Amino acid sequence: MFSKLAFRNLKRSFKDYAIYFFTLALGVAIFYIFNALETQSVMLKISDYMLEIVKLMNSVMSGVSVFVALVLGFLIIYASRFLIKRRSQEFGTYMLLGMSKRKIAMIMLLETLMIGIFSLVAGLLVGVALSQFMSVLVANMFEADMTSFGFVFSGPACVKTLIYFVIIFLVVMLLNTFIIARQRLIKLLQARRTTETVKVRKTWLASIVLMVGVSLLGWAYWMVTLNSRHLDDSNIMFVLAAGAIGTAFFFWSVATIIVKLFQKTKLYNRGLNAFTLRQFSSAINTSAVAMTMICLMLFVTICVSASAISLHESMTANSDKAMPVDIQYPSKLADQSESVEALKDYGIDLNTMMAEQMRYEIAYSDSPTYGDILDKAMPADGAVLFNTDAILPMMHVSDYNALSDFFHNQKVELKDNEYAIVADFATMVELFERALPTQPKIEIAGRNLYPATDEVIDGMYQLSTATSTNTGLVVVPDDIKFREDDATWYTVGNFRENVDAQDLTDKILKIRDQELKNTARYFMIETKQMLLNSNIGINAIVTFVALYLGIIFLIASAALLALKQLSESSDNRAKYAILQKLGVDNKMLNHALGVQIGIFFALPLIVAIIHAICGIIFCDEVLGIFGGIKIDYSMAGIALVFLAIYGGYFLITYFSSKRMIRERRI
Repeated sequence: MFSKLAFRNLKRSFKDYAIYFFTLALGVAIFYIFNALETQSVMLKISDYMLEIVKLMNSVMSGVSVFVALVLGFLIIYASRFLIKRRSQEFGTYMLLGMSKRKIAMIMLLETLMIGIFSLVAGLLVGVALSQFMSVLVANMFEADMTSFGFVFSGPACVKTLIYFVIIFLVVMLLNTFIIARQRLIKLLQARRTTETVKVRKTWLASIVLMVGVSLLGWAYWMVTLNSRHLDDSNIMFVLAAGAIGTAFFFWSVATIIVKLFQKTKLYNRGLNAFTLRQFSSAINTSAVAMTMICLMLFVTICVSASAISLHESMTANSDKAMPVDIQYPSKLADQSESVEALKDYGIDLNTMMAEQMRYEIAYSDSPTYGDILDKAMPADGAVLFNTDAILPMMHVSDYNALSDFFHNQKVELKDNEYAIVADFATMVELFERALPTQPKIEIAGRNLYPATDEVIDGMYQLSTATSTNTGLVVVPDDIKFREDDATWYTVGNFRENVDAQDLTDKILKIRDQELKNTARYFMIETKQMLLNSNIGINAIVTFVALYLGIIFLIASAALLALKQLSESSDNRAKYAILQKLGVDNKMLNHALGVQIGIFFALPLIVAIIHAICGIIFCDEVLGIFGGIKIDYSMAGIALVFLAIYGGYFLITYFSSKRMIRERRI
């Protein structure tokens, strides 16, 4: 009997469950997709080192999934409370007919169980289907061979999804039972008549709060854009706090100001604009805190997603510039490398594998410090982002020019009493170029040297996982002798065409791990493939975590907006009924409702986008060594996915609200 009644109620109220079902199914699908990454990766042809990265990524994703489950659990509980409120009169009618609270709770429990099963099945089906497309992204990121790839179903991801969501549903069922058990008949019957208090702000107070909020936001924007180089741990928290408080003040006051401004125009009295704006103002004024949280979540979603995708694209695109040679390793003496000699014990002779190579010397003896050259270029307020006492590395001009053929650097010409600065890290280049025109003198081995040029020479001298990491190198004349104890020789080179770089890298890594375990000896050898693999690992973890959290934050934001607006529509049915009695046709009502919901969804998104523009400018400077943030096809694709989810919630909210204001329930 209870199951039949619950099923009949579910069919009759299925449209009420649209947001609930959509959120659950979407959450299940996303949860499955990102927890199935390991299974998808194992099916691809990737190296052993990549498999280790996949295992690490899976561990990270498992940890993130706990947080995601908490967010989804909160959403499900919030949606359940809305549904209980929505059906309060129905439950009150059951009680009038003699049904006990225990039986009502049993019906609600069965309904929750049914919708949970439907959502899990639908979400898993969608997740399994979409995860096949995710495999393409995984293969592209790990540079894997997909020739033997086929359909993948991840059993572990499915089990994990079922366990997490079963726990969430059990908690929801218990809370629903507790809520219904505490309800009184009179409150259930009058629930539809109880609406939120309409909060009308005083115009003068709203104007002051709005000006304060805009001022705080303006200061925060200025700090993260034009004044970003003065940000540090001591003031970044103040900037974030100012942004959050400014956003809250904006939402607290903006609706009142908008209504006041429109009242002075002819548009206010046209059609149902006055009613629409009043409804919008009431909705914003009663949910300023919620709108602030939603806006900030959208802001984080946009910034994190943009930064992660751009980091992947930039590091991949700039890998050739950051890694212009196949191998690099240091040795204390010019004719000896302990690492290379040790590899011969394992049958690997690097010298025979080289098509070309060269050795060069880097010294730190009698070197100038950053402060010796930049003393006159320090910021007036004393804000320094590096240690001015740190020693600059030095290199002979002939070695640097020979290395330029490998690293594609500009060559240097020096006189006997000159030196040159080579760097590509933007902040340091700017400081050096402010200092060099003052002709800062440095003393090396008893000789005074002066800048050969007022400009910094763009270049690098070591392999790196990112571009623009050289914060400074001093190039000096060849006749300056470096002390042997303070000099290190490096060898760089390119492999012959028949050398498999990935296979050689895998062998070196295995030998290195074995040597560390048995003899505590570390191989100071870096290959381009090692750095590429490291980049892939960083890219994969950062990108997938960012997308995972970004999509979940987006779902949370859109779902909260939808539930808030549905609650408003449910509470305001009487107002729309009065408009119908006054002769307003359905077309005008639908237009007013659509505009109201559209503004309600658009406002936090627009503010979040404005926040994100400044946030992305700041992130672009932070990620400058990786090539900065670039808006490309990948970012456009992610934006379309996000807009599809956000737009989906808007459409469901609009059609559900339209049905609510027309229904004729008890």
